[in-house]
Amino acid sequence: MKFIIGFKNRIINEFKNVFNRNDKIHYDVMMGIISSIIILLLELVSFFTVDPTSISSRDVYLIASILMLMQLMVFWSVALNSAKTDSILLNILMKLQPIFIVSIGMAVSYLSVGYSDQIYSYIIAVFAASLIQHYPLSKRIFLFVFSSLGFIALMYIAIGPNPKFYEYLRFCIMISIVGYVYTTIQYIMDQKRRGLLYMLEETNISQKSALDKLQLAYANLDQSHRITEGMMKITAEILENDEFDDVLQMILNEAVNVMPKAQAGSILIFNGELMEYRAALGYDLKNLQKIKLKVEDLFQSTFEDMYAPAIIKDLKVFDEGHLGSDLLNSLKENKALIAKAVLTCSFKYDNQFFGLINLDNFESDTIFDETDKRMIKHLAHQIEITIAIHKVYGKAIKQTRYDILTQANSRRYHQELLEKAYEKAVKNKTEMSICTIDLNNLKELNDLVGHDAGDDSLRHFSSIVRHTENDESTIFSRIGGDEFVLVFPGIDAIETSKKIENIRSILSNHPFHHGNLTEVLTFGCGIATYPYDSLSLEELVILSDRRMYVNKEEVKKNHKKS
Repeated sequence: MKFIIGFKNRIINEFKNVFNRNDKIHYDVMMGIISSIIILLLELVSFFTVDPTSISSRDVYLIASILMLMQLMVFWSVALNSAKTDSILLNILMKLQPIFIVSIGMAVSYLSVGYSDQIYSYIIAVFAASLIQHYPLSKRIFLFVFSSLGFIALMYIAIGPNPKFYEYLRFCIMISIVGYVYTTIQYIMDQKRRGLLYMLEETNISQKSALDKLQLAYANLDQSHRITEGMMKITAEILENDEFDDVLQMILNEAVNVMPKAQAGSILIFNGELMEYRAALGYDLKNLQKIKLKVEDLFQSTFEDMYAPAIIKDLKVFDEGHLGSDLLNSLKENKALIAKAVLTCSFKYDNQFFGLINLDNFESDTIFDETDKRMIKHLAHQIEITIAIHKVYGKAIKQTRYDILTQANSRRYHQELLEKAYEKAVKNKTEMSICTIDLNNLKELNDLVGHDAGDDSLRHFSSIVRHTENDESTIFSRIGGDEFVLVFPGIDAIETSKKIENIRSILSNHPFHHGNLTEVLTFGCGIATYPYDSLSLEELVILSDRRMYVNKEEVKKNHKKS
């Protein structure tokens, strides 16, 4: 019972699906199932119920039942997707099915004894064949010519040329014409229905394509907006961090964040001779900075337009064909060739090549596409704007943070740096030495040869200090006319004294020259060290200043004796 109910539901669902889609082959299969079932049942019932005296041989019903059962099995296997709709067997069966049906009807008519049984069998066969398929013109003509000629020929053989035969002839022609007209109307209506369905499908496809394009455009616009928004956020942070490498790292972090296919990346900057790795994500930046690349070593150097975005699908293959063995080995040792795909684009500053950004993926060499190229081009443009803003900001901030004459930190900026260094020393429980410096005889020099000479002496002193103590953590500031301060984070008083004596030695070996004047610059220096001299920053500054005046007198006395 369950099988019958399930079979019935499957037939109903398949029948609904057939009329909801523009699919002729499945329509023919479903109608083949229905017609095979109906004729199978009809022939089986006839085999058991027809009066033996009304037909020459009832075996025709049994043979017809077997043929219909075989057809049903083939059609049902197709409906269950266990057989392909483009199989040769199915195509042959589709062509022969209407012939089978009318042939069965003609055979029953030939073997039947009574007039009505002969006519009814033929009518049933013709209309059954008319229903099961939508026939094109050639197939309609063949079907009804075949059925008419076959039926007339069999009737002529059975009863000969008598009035009854001519009645059969007239009736056969009428049925064939009606069947032909019916199948023609059915075919035309089906064609219109399929045409309408085709138009609807085309409209749906067109609308879906338009929707997909709209969604893609929206996604691209959203990503572009996020890139712009990210660069604006970085621009705001520039006001709090004027270190260029920090800005580049922020740019790279934001780029990887807004480009979901990127898993790592790097930014290279051209220093006038070589390309330097200045920011990295997913790599060891210190290792990358060991690599020395020339502009001609870059993938972009092969482009007609160096600023065009590009996808490098196998960076290792490119580099093996373009780079020397030493540079290639250096890249391999520092794991710079492990990406399967690299999305890259160059950028410029002041209309000159400035650098490039690489976004890497380690999983697939086909992950980046044309949309990603458009995105990184937009990103490169935003980087150019951000760098330009940083450069302008740097020029503006330099005037307030650095002394124009000596390039040392200004008094105000010195106080900010000193407080940060002190807070760090307290937090990390490390030493910090403050050295207050005052140049000797600046007033006398100004009075003797003029203020230009005094300014040159300040530049000379500052230049030697900056080149001698060039550690990034060292703070060198000018806080007055001839007063300077050196701050050494993490260094005690003994090491600081050595550094100060080294500066004195260099000044002694490199005298100041101005015109005919040659003079060794000397200075007084007072050192105060946290936490040994005091835990208070204010007291350390005062103590360093006091010790400077004491040292200044000692230096002057020693200089006079010499």
